[in-house]
Amino acid sequence: MEKEVYFLDRLSGYKQFPKIINIDKEGKELEMSFCGEVLQETSKPKLWKTQIEEIIKILEKENIYHNDMHQKNFVCLNDEVFLIDFGYASEDKEEFPYLNVSSCLVSGCDSFLYFLIKGEQNYRRRYQ
Repeated sequence: MEKEVYFLDRLSGYKQFPKIINIDKEGKELEMSFCGEVLQETSKPKLWKTQIEEIIKILEKENIYHNDMHQKNFVCLNDEVFLIDFGYASEDKEEFPYLNVSSCLVSGCDSFLYFLIKGEQNYRRRYQ
């Protein structure tokens, strides 16, 4: 929970990430803004690629590695894409599980699912 709070606090100025509503340290509970449902190929917004590229550029600018960029962590609400779940995030360098993607990978994909498959292939090539 501490990592999640730390990174969401760092990203609080950007609309592409959940906002912290309440922190209960005793109960170890974190309440965040609702960011929608898991992004699907059939329900992706028209500008999904531009939005994901922007998310990646923000992470690069802030020197944050999400480390767990898979389909369930990209969600959509009102045609806006969000990246959630910063429990594995790190700064300055990648850490396990090492699943990150670059903006150049997104630009070469016409399909959201293809983008995710390419990200996982890059991970396997590098770390398995």
